[in-house]
This record gives sequence, structure tokens and C-alpha cells, in this order.
Amino acid sequence: MKRLNMDNIIKISMFICYLVYFSYLIISKKLFIYIHPRLMPIIIAAIVIMILTILCMATYIPEKNIKRKKKIKFYDYAFFLIPLIVIIFIEINTTGYTTKDTFNDTISSQTGNIGGTNKTDSVMKDNEHIRKKNTLDISENTINICSNNFLFSLNEILDNPDKYKDYNINISGFVYRDITLNENEFVIGRYIMVCCAADMQITGIICTYDKNEIYNNYTWIKANGKICTKISEGNEVVYLNLESIEKDKNPDTSYIYPY
Repeated sequence: MKRLNMDNIIKISMFICYLVYFSYLIISKKLFIYIHPRLMPIIIAAIVIMILTILCMATYIPEKNIKRKKKIKFYDYAFFLIPLIVIIFIEINTTGYTTKDTFNDTISSQTGNIGGTNKTDSVMKDNEHIRKKNTLDISENTINICSNNFLFSLNEILDNPDKYKDYNINISGFVYRDITLNENEFVIGRYIMVCCAADMQITGIICTYDKNEIYNNYTWIKANGKICTKISEGNEVVYLNLESIEKDKNPDTSYIYPY
């Protein structure tokens, strides 16, 4: 009777745990909290490699040669086991914490055309999404800014302040303040991700509001105001002079991707 290779069984078990966790992140769409959607092919490739590795190792579970049983030691598997323990700990402590901040709106827009549609329809929808993302939404002298066109709109306005000065603007984002801003100033912003969560930063535009108390940091709001400019330390600064703000009870918390 052939002896079972416990070393391979333990390694295969750990690979299966990683495989299940990666699959869970993709199915639940939590993966895009941590990485840019364009990195998805790399994740798929990693899953394929893990599956092939598991299949190859499975062929060596029955030991072909009778030999002395190897003593199982924790440190032999620490390289793979410690990250697995950390993953389990993080998941347990974050369950129920992230709700709308899982950014399902962005995820849906990135993955909604996978399957169920023909190639022509998918390409047309992608082109329409790109067009909206790189076009100012202007109606009746009012610029409407949402998650889809947030970055392009702000870049266009900041690069051409004279062109859009005194335009009305509707914008949504979260409140961010630091010690460099005046008491009646804050930034209305969103998180921008270039590659992964490690390089995320806040992008937005300075706003002034004198009517009521400003909301706390990271409170999602809808705001309306005018595009204005002023000279500060010899430089022209573009800002929004807000006329009204209100708390956004159902915010679109999507990440912003520069490309």
C-alpha cells in the first residue's frame, strides 16, 4: 500500500484556500477595492497557474517509494500559511463594515458587459462610456460632474478657467479638509486609483461655503455653485463658490481611474 505524501496534501490545501479566496474576491467584486480593473487578466492568470499547480501536485500525493515519514514542521509552510492567516483575520474583522463603500457601481460598469451580449453591442457600450468620460456634461450653462466624468471635467475646468468662469456646476463627492485650508474652505473630492489601493490619493477641487457649517471629513455630499478664480500668492486659483450643499444619502462611491 502506498503511503500518502502529507507534505503535498498540506501544500495543496493551502493552494485551494488561496484559490477559493481569489474566486470569492472576483465573484463578490471586492477585488476592485484593492486593484485597478485592468489588472484582472493577471489575477485570472494567477488562478489558472494555481489550478495547474494543484493538479500537478495531486499526482504526487501517493508516494511511489517507501521511505521514512517526513516530520511536519510549521516553519516549512510559514511563507504561505502566514498570509493565509492574515487574510482570514482581516475578513473576520471587516465583515459587515464595508457596505456601499465596496464601490459596486464602478465594478458593475467595468464588468457588466462580460457575457450575455454580443461583441458589437459591447464595443458600442464601451465607446459610449469613453465618450461620456471624456466629455463635459453641459446643459443650460450648468456643468454636471459625476463619477464617470469627474477627472476629465476637473482637468478641463482647471486648465481653462477663463472659458468656464461663472458657469454653474453640480458636483458630488466627499468632504475633505486639512490645516492648509481656511475655515470656510474644503475640497470636494474622490479617490483616484492608478494601479492599486497602495497608490490611491484624493483628487478634487477647492470649494468655499459661507452659509452653514461644513460637514465632517469624508461625508458624501451634493453641491451646487459657480466656477470662480482668485489670485493667491501670485498664482491664479480656480475654486467653486458653493450656493448649496446637502448630504448625499445614496452616494456613488466609485473610484476614479485615470485610464
